Amino acid sequence: MAMMMMIVMKNKITIIIIISIIIIIIIIIIIIIISFIIIIIIIIIIIIIIIIPKFTVVAVNNEDRKKRLTSDMKQQDINKKRGNLAQTNNASDNYDYHALFKCLFTYSQIKSSYT
Repeated sequence: MAMMMMIVMKNKITIIIIISIIIIIIIIIIIIIISFIIIIIIIIIIIIIIIIPKFTVVAVNNEDRKKRLTSDMKQQDINKKRGNLAQTNNASDNYDYHALFKCLFTYSQIKSSYT
């Protein structure tokens, strides 16, 4: 009778050990799946934070470039109408340097002739 009880107890212990090992394996698999899901979510968040604003900045820069190009073309048309030959793009840099230096040169010649 004691031997029977011992065999039954050993069987119960082995069944409990097998069930606990199966439960541990299932928990590990669930943890791995959850970690993969978290990693995928983090990658998606990084893509949203880093990559998408770059595309919007590029789009905004393209719009700004188009506006600047049209304003530069308008400025060049104005310069052509005025007879200004300066081909620079900045409005503040549209001086006719040749005429400026010519005036300075003639001014210095006039000044030197009086002294």
